[in-house]
Amino acid sequence: MEATANKQDGLITEKLNDETIVYHLNSQSFSLNKQQHHLYLYKNLRMLPEMLDTTSRRSAHLHKFIEQYAHFARLPHPNKSVVELIPFIQTITQLCAVEAVTRFEAHTLLFDTAKIDKVLINIIKTPNNQAQR
Repeated sequence: MEATANKQDGLITEKLNDETIVYHLNSQSFSLNKQQHHLYLYKNLRMLPEMLDTTSRRSAHLHKFIEQYAHFARLPHPNKSVVELIPFIQTITQLCAVEAVTRFEAHTLLFDTAKIDKVLINIIKTPNNQAQR
């Protein structure tokens, strides 16, 4: 009960029939009718293990999310080059075994072929994989 004697916030443990009970002490000083008073608020933390377990799980999920986002955010800068559109699209359609109707106003574009290649293949294959399920 040192926290109570020192009028400070803290955790207090008490043994009761082989069970340890933890309390959080919040102490506040205040003045009422020109007299100084001290309020002690004890909160029973029986739920502390469950609260810590939940906090730990949520922290682990957040950590995993942050790691995945950091990995995603570290994409290398695009390696742009001038690309002939018709041969590029023909290669994609052959890889994915699909037909494409194309109408391009430009014959060439400036982009990272490796990244756009992956994006287009994923766009084409994802609906096909979903339809096969």
